[in-house]
Amino acid sequence: MKRKRSGEMGIAKILGVALGISGVILIIHTVPLYIWYAALIASVILLMFLLYNV
Repeated sequence: MKRKRSGEMGIAKILGVALGISGVILIIHTVPLYIWYAALIASVILLMFLLYNV
């Protein structure tokens, strides 16, 4: 089994990060803003619940 060179792995890593960021941007722009606010409030409430009940 051949090992990939570090240069190839770096390029693949950068490409993966770029694809991930572009996917997130696409999702953010297609979902309405009020859904993001609702998700943000729900995640903050969940975080507070987990922090204070453990």
